[in-house]
Amino acid sequence: MNNAISNYREAKQGMQAIIDQHMAEAFAEIRREYGVTPVYVGLSVAEQRTIEERYTNGEYAGCAVRLDGE
Repeated sequence: MNNAISNYREAKQGMQAIIDQHMAEAFAEIRREYGVTPVYVGLSVAEQRTIEERYTNGEYAGCAVRLDGE
């Protein structure tokens, strides 16, 4: 049981690190392109699962951004 919990935590932290890396790269690209970055980013994730799958998966479904002054 402890091993399962440890694996779960490691997977969760690894996934977060991947998202953080890509978001940092996205903000850097946005700053280069537009000279400013959003003050808010909200991600939409849709839950998906087929009858054959044991666990639900998230599918990226878009984002919303807010700029300073909105």
